Amino acid sequence: MADLRTCPVCNMDVNPADAPSETFRDQEYSFCSETCREQFLMDPERYARA
Repeated sequence: MADLRTCPVCNMDVNPADAPSETFRDQEYSFCSETCREQFLMDPERYARA
């Protein structure tokens, strides 16, 4: 079973093996959907972990 991550936009569990992802400040983020990925890209500072 793959390690699950949490979508930073909506907090859903995500399987990173088949999820959209982006790298921001050397941290990879996985998203539950392309919609959440696009939301993240509009304001990554809001969703990025400190």
